[in-house]
Amino acid sequence: ITVSGSSDPLIIKAVKRAEKRIASLTALPAGAKKLAVQVQLKSDLKKEAYSLAVDAKGAKLSAGSVRGVMEGLETLTQLVENKSIPYVNIVDEPRFEWRGLMIDVARHFIPLDVVKRNVDAMAAAKLNILHLHLTDDEGFRIESKKYPKLHELGSDGQYFTQAQMKDLVSYCTDRGIDVYPEFDLPGHSQSFFAG
Repeated sequence: ITVSGSSDPLIIKAVKRAEKRIASLTALPAGAKKLAVQVQLKSDLKKEAYSLAVDAKGAKLSAGSVRGVMEGLETLTQLVENKSIPYVNIVDEPRFEWRGLMIDVARHFIPLDVVKRNVDAMAAAKLNILHLHLTDDEGFRIESKKYPKLHELGSDGQYFTQAQMKDLVSYCTDRGIDVYPEFDLPGHSQSFFAG
């Protein structure tokens, strides 16, 4: 996969993920014909829009932004079937700016690896907002360095450290997903009172 018009590190990471995924789906032997994929940013396309054309010469992905590139690469990897990619001409853009999923880790704690697996599914479905419900009556699920009793007494020991949250935000950013943390106040705040 070659990239022109940008050296954005998020695009480079997305390209590496796409190359790895395509390689695992095709498992082609050394010397087999490879697909040439050209990625370029074009200012005339809308923010998250992309066009993808696959023909005998290879694939050409044009996008209006880094997120458009990510979504186009996601589509490209989803097209892989039986060690091939069909000839297509796709022009796509999201209908809604906010395409989110709310994960409630407050009422029922969910380990970080499971949250990340859901983030991967969000990227595949081209969702762009992770609404993370971190506090409720049942739990205060994030480490507080200023008020440590909040997570120590309000979480039954099940909470995310600040390092884990930074890792999750970075993981989401790499996949074009914004994280919106939710702290419920004034209602649904019994976990606050424990600390």
